[in-house]
Amino acid sequence: MYTNELLEEMWTIREQIAREADYDMAKHLAQLREFTKQNPPARPILRTQEEIARYTQHGELPQAAAREDAPRYGDDVES
Repeated sequence: MYTNELLEEMWTIREQIAREADYDMAKHLAQLREFTKQNPPARPILRTQEEIARYTQHGELPQAAAREDAPRYGDDVES
C-alpha cells in the first residue's frame, strides 16, 4: 500500500494537538490565543485591502505578507 510520509506526519501532529486540548475545539482555540499573546508575530498582519494599500504607499510589502499567484492547474511550476 502506498503511504505518504508527509500526510502521516501531519495526522500525527493533528492527533497530538487534539489530545493536548482533550479533543475540545474551544479549549484548543483558547490555547492558541494564549500562545499568540505570548509569541506575537514578527511582522505586521495585514487583514484588509486598505491596510495593504496603506502599507505599500511607503514601500514594499513585508516578506510574510507578499502573495504570489499559484500556477494554473497543469502548468509547470518551474516555468
